[in-house]
Amino acid sequence: KERFTPFVIEYKSSPDVGQYVILGISFVWLVTCCKQPFIVFRRFLMIHSFLFLCRASCLLGTQLPNPYQGYPMQQWSDNILYEALLVNLRYKITRTDVFYSGHTVSMTCLALMIEYYHDNTPFQRFLSIFVWMLTLITLYLIIAVKFHYTIDVLIAFQLTIFTWKIYHMATESHMVRQSIPILDFLEGDVIEQNSYSDTFQERISKSLSHSKQL
Repeated sequence: KERFTPFVIEYKSSPDVGQYVILGISFVWLVTCCKQPFIVFRRFLMIHSFLFLCRASCLLGTQLPNPYQGYPMQQWSDNILYEALLVNLRYKITRTDVFYSGHTVSMTCLALMIEYYHDNTPFQRFLSIFVWMLTLITLYLIIAVKFHYTIDVLIAFQLTIFTWKIYHMATESHMVRQSIPILDFLEGDVIEQNSYSDTFQERISKSLSHSKQL
């Protein structure tokens, strides 16, 4: 069952390395190339936070065994904030938070951010493709090193894309924005483009074709 990945299964830290590389590239792009970095970053944080909130609820209801049984047993204290910090710094490893993959959510959000908001220049088009390739390779490594089950990665990948699309479609609809106070508050400084003249089908087409409503 491991004949396709014999040269990577021992590199258990490869998913973390891939995520850090994608995070670094995305940060540099956001600071140096993005025309509206604060709006883009705010949207990224909103979607990313929502997906991790959903992930937290899934973890409570799906206590799955870790796909890799070689991790050492950890001793945990009663200080949940301190223990969470150690996990985020990779000093400790949790063994049952597998559904769904947080690494997949983060990397897919970053790849979508660059794809959705990059300028139509050869360099930025190449950068978007490169980040997507790096993301897909890292997702493969997550499964290969048994960091997550395959279903953890697939569900996280599809759910992230779906949530990203729905959020951006909602921001383009004046009616939807007014009906959701937190969305109207977050997007209040963004100028709507043709909110009243476009039909619902046209707004869907624009969203699917990566129109930038900034």
